Amino acid sequence: MSYLENTLTPAWRGLYARYAAQRAQGLAWFQRLSPRERRLVLGLATVVLAALVWLILIDPAVNTITSARQALPGLRTQAATVASLTERARGLKRSSAAHAAGTLPSEAELRTSLRQAGLQDAQWSLPAPAGDGKSVTVKFALAPAEPLLRWLDTAPNDWRLSVDNVELLRARDADQRRLPGKVNGTITLVPRVAGKN
Repeated sequence: MSYLENTLTPAWRGLYARYAAQRAQGLAWFQRLSPRERRLVLGLATVVLAALVWLILIDPAVNTITSARQALPGLRTQAATVASLTERARGLKRSSAAHAAGTLPSEAELRTSLRQAGLQDAQWSLPAPAGDGKSVTVKFALAPAEPLLRWLDTAPNDWRLSVDNVELLRARDADQRRLPGKVNGTITLVPRVAGKN
């Protein structure tokens, strides 16, 4: 008895004995083959082993790499979106901290805000402050309605302002025909009263 047979439990000894018998039969069968048949059997065993290595080790790794490459652009886009939103939130926090209730935004801050909303400098103007700096009025000319309304929905909240007055009319051309999606008018913002949202 070999050392391996001595260290195995009786159940494993039986299995090992069957394996040893099958192995001996296989070697005897292999020895009876002609040299050409042996080469064919070894070639077939090599092909089967290579197929198993491919299916078990290489193919799953290749599939994982391929799916990761396909997902990477989407993940980069999401990361850029999150970074952009984080930077915007920080900017809003800084702006909110800089603008305590009762203060109005500067012309530079208004310009930046309107540009970010998609409004060009030629589409708006800032007349002199009304009421000794207690309100700010923005005049619009041929401004696109969608970005203007989007700005009106968000910007006053960013500065803790309330909308005091809105006078917007659909813009008209020289023949008095309405221009689709364009408006003229004014919007007046005032500091928010404490206790009101």
